[in-house]
Amino acid sequence: MQTPPEVIRELCSKLPDFRRAYEEGGLAIEDFEDFGPLRLFRNNFLEGYYRLLAEILARRAQLTRRPR
Repeated sequence: MQTPPEVIRELCSKLPDFRRAYEEGGLAIEDFEDFGPLRLFRNNFLEGYYRLLAEILARRAQLTRRPR
């Protein structure tokens, strides 16, 4: 299902970052790493990943403390 063109136009007019990402040539390769939405995604992903690692370590520690 395609997004209606009027929705795309509205997003482009209201969200400059959307327009940069949507339009061909709107976002240079060298700007991608510092692109706000990408940084937000990357930071949230890494935060979740590190929380998962901490949970794994905590559960492993619990398992090694249990008497057998």
